[in-house]
Amino acid sequence: MAPIGALMYGVAGALVAASVLVLPHSPQMNETGMLVLAGLGLIAAGAIWVWRRSWPLWFFQLSTASGSVILGFCVIWSGEASSAYPLLILWVAIFSAYFFTAAQTAAQLVFGGLIYALALLTHPYPGSNAAAHWLLTMVPFAFVAAMVNTMVTWRRLLEAEREELLIETIELARTDPLTGLPNRRAWRDELDRELARASRGGSLCVAMLDLDHFKQFNDEHGHVAGDALLQELAQVWSLVVRPSDTLARYGGEEFALLLPDCVREGAAEVVERLRTMIPGDQHCSAGLACWDGSESPLSLIERADARLYTAKGAGRDQLIAVD
Repeated sequence: MAPIGALMYGVAGALVAASVLVLPHSPQMNETGMLVLAGLGLIAAGAIWVWRRSWPLWFFQLSTASGSVILGFCVIWSGEASSAYPLLILWVAIFSAYFFTAAQTAAQLVFGGLIYALALLTHPYPGSNAAAHWLLTMVPFAFVAAMVNTMVTWRRLLEAEREELLIETIELARTDPLTGLPNRRAWRDELDRELARASRGGSLCVAMLDLDHFKQFNDEHGHVAGDALLQELAQVWSLVVRPSDTLARYGGEEFALLLPDCVREGAAEVVERLRTMIPGDQHCSAGLACWDGSESPLSLIERADARLYTAKGAGRDQLIAVD
């Protein structure tokens, strides 16, 4: 708001000064008063710009209303009812409609309309129709303000909807659609963050878990039952892990578990607890690796994965935590 407010005050001040010093004007114009108003506009523009990062919202509402007061004096001191100064009220209308709420915009227009009416009544110009001047100025400007405010409101609603859709899309891209758990991409991102944190002091373990004979289960019970098993397994395991742990579906029937601030013994206890809570009397094999303080994320995953396949090669239904 500040740059636009400063620009409006500055341009308005320059135009008023030019109308006195350069452009033809009514002999009845109060030139001194008009130059004072022009100076006030330029000073206000400079102050708003210099402290543009400090002004609160109420200041802009007050400065907009103050602009209407200055325009009222411009109308009084211009010397003619048909002067172009009331057109500057359009700026007040558009500025309010763009930056303020509908109620605040209406309040600014009511205030500006009262100031303009008082200006016309305080200095009735010979042969002028004050009511016609007021109506032909305020009614179109109110209509413009209503249109601008409506368009701004709709634009903000569309932006909010777009932001919501963007967040939802990002969330979907990081979530496994079947189980609702984080997917491999989200889990890898979390692994990078936890490794960075562990490098400043801490421990980190990674476990890879894979259901035994899951293909056989699908062949015997069908893929619908297999999907239901994975969904139930994700729900049960999510209740066991700590809030700081990250359980993800790594792919197929394989799951990955990130255990920050956990040593090998504690991590092994968590994994064994998970293995005892598999629905449908199913079993799983697991491999566990703890960060050695220097290896890459890929190396840590490969060590846990290698121990998982060691567990499968040794007869399945067990956890391998050491080589």
